[in-house]
Amino acid sequence: MRPSRMSLYSNTAAKARPYYQLSFTRKGRSSSKFVRKEDLPAIRKQLKNYERMKLLVNQWIDLAPNYQTSRSSKIETERAGELGTLQVPVCCI
Repeated sequence: MRPSRMSLYSNTAAKARPYYQLSFTRKGRSSSKFVRKEDLPAIRKQLKNYERMKLLVNQWIDLAPNYQTSRSSKIETERAGELGTLQVPVCCI
C-alpha cells in the first residue's frame, strides 16, 4: 500500500465548502475516499501510526540478514562444541 495522502480541496463555487480527500494505492489500484471534518483527527492519527509501522517494518527487514548470520554462526559453534564432547566407546578405538 502506497503511503496515503490527505488533501484539502476547495471548489470555486460560492456554496461549496472545502473538503478533505484521502488518496491511497492498494494492490496496484488507486482509490480515494472523502473524509468528514469530524473524522479528520482520527484519520490523521491512523496515518501517523501507519507511517510509524512502515518505519519499524523496514528497520526489521534491514536487521533480519544480520540476525540470521549471527544466529547461523552461533548454531555452528554449538554444533562444533557438541561434536567435540562426544564420548567414543572403548570398543571402537
